[in-house]
Amino acid sequence: MQGETFKPLERKTILVIDDEKNIRTFLRRVLEKNGYLVVVASSGEEGLNLLTIGNPVDMIVLDLNLPQLSGLRLLEAIRQQRPEIKILLTSGLSCDVEMKEIAEKESIPFLEKPYDNKTLLRNIQGVIP
Repeated sequence: MQGETFKPLERKTILVIDDEKNIRTFLRRVLEKNGYLVVVASSGEEGLNLLTIGNPVDMIVLDLNLPQLSGLRLLEAIRQQRPEIKILLTSGLSCDVEMKEIAEKESIPFLEKPYDNKTLLRNIQGVIP
């Protein structure tokens, strides 16, 4: 449906970790419009720092293709520090079979870029209903 929005029953906080500014802006706009609280980080280091200082986070949307601290290394650190946090992995590299296999092995949802609002929200609600 045109203009359809998905409203969570309670406000959940989502941490978006992506090095692409336009992706962070898009995710913030769509998620906030649909009732989520959004915190953004432009690097793996920044995202890990936000988690380390104890920010309340219900879910992370994590780009696997980050410079310096890769998404996979960051995923390992998150699992060690805050294993209760739900994660949605994303990547624009459709040819990266290894990333998809890791996501499947770890039972972590994987969303391939590009995606639209409805696909994003459906995946978010599949992780944190």
